[in-house]
Amino acid sequence: MINKSEDTYIDRLHVQYLAALETANLRTLETYNLKHLLFNECYYAINTNASSLLKLMVKSLFFHISQYQCVISNQDILLFSTVFNRSDHDTYWERFKSIFDRVDSISVRNLAVSRSQLYLRGFAHKARTLVSIYRDLNCISIVKHKMYLATRILHALELKKKLVQLNASPKVFICFFDGELLANLAAQFYQKKGATTVTNQHGQQVFRSHSEDLLNQSQILNLTCDYFIARGQYEKDQFIKAGYEENRIKVLGSLNSNQDVIRKASSGEFGVFLDFPGFSFAHESNLELIRIAEKVSRITGNHYILKVHPYDNIKAYSSITTSYCVESIQNARNLADIFLEMDFGILHASSVYADIIAYGKKAFRYDSGIYFPLTEDQNNTFSSANDLVAKLSRWGNKSQAEQQAEMIAEQLYYNNTLNPREEIQNFIFKLIKG
Repeated sequence: MINKSEDTYIDRLHVQYLAALETANLRTLETYNLKHLLFNECYYAINTNASSLLKLMVKSLFFHISQYQCVISNQDILLFSTVFNRSDHDTYWERFKSIFDRVDSISVRNLAVSRSQLYLRGFAHKARTLVSIYRDLNCISIVKHKMYLATRILHALELKKKLVQLNASPKVFICFFDGELLANLAAQFYQKKGATTVTNQHGQQVFRSHSEDLLNQSQILNLTCDYFIARGQYEKDQFIKAGYEENRIKVLGSLNSNQDVIRKASSGEFGVFLDFPGFSFAHESNLELIRIAEKVSRITGNHYILKVHPYDNIKAYSSITTSYCVESIQNARNLADIFLEMDFGILHASSVYADIIAYGKKAFRYDSGIYFPLTEDQNNTFSSANDLVAKLSRWGNKSQAEQQAEMIAEQLYYNNTLNPREEIQNFIFKLIKG
């Protein structure tokens, strides 16, 4: 079992800062909801160190911050995104964009520090603005945290200036993830201009609590857009548990769904999907999941593919994997290829649970004792290697017709449409018509 203790100091301070921001008044963003805008940034501020903060300030004051790619021709739909440098996110967004023929678009890329991006002419204005923001953020008690937030607001203000210059007036604004600073600023900006705003999927949403692990629930707890496109009824249920009105959550399916996939014959391999390192329990749960995979391999003779989260350090697990691990992957391969290759997948707190099911493969969640309700079905959870082997045996003893019926039911619950492209397109066009 994993230690259930969470980083309560971070949670308490995060909640405290968000409450303070509800009544904060920032002259440079006077009519904006700062709690929504800085929801995730408060977490990053609490976790920043002096060295990282100094680098951020130098970059923000002395260099160009962002690069913009904009196509504006007064279309009804405006698509906004930041470049994630994560193949799963970027690929999904490209699929989403392909649904529509005529759209305006804004893409923002974070620029690396280099001599070519040096911008000394802007220093004086940026410095004055930073000081002004810092003074206005008197609701934030710790100097380092306040300076981090003030510096990040500089980035938001640069985008706001760009949006004013573009002068687009879409009927519908759509972003990939409205919890991210720049997308949130853009969503609020176009709401003020009368647009209906929509945000897309960012993983599989799971509601746990209003007072802990806020960052990893930010799509739910910080929903800013008018509508959220949910992949299935399970995801909609999570928002309802958190207190949202049903009509804001639209079950339209996921473009990652592949319910017509032909399942390959047994490969003798299974997938092991590690947790996001931002979870306070992640390192411990990841090590335990690998230990279980190793034991299952020894018992069954199967091998496994280890998928490490893109933000984690793959080298942290090399000492405990053996020859049973046929491949350790961080960013090199598309997730869909892994799903198609493996017979089943195991995980602990990864949103990939729904994606595995979408590809017609069985997913099992490790029950560590930490509340993370990706599934409430005890047939799909395990507490040890022996327990997982027993669940696999039970699954293998079912007829093909029984397995197929169960997988279809799970697919419809987690990814509840057979034609998500058409569902999404029809919903957006209805919004345009009003």
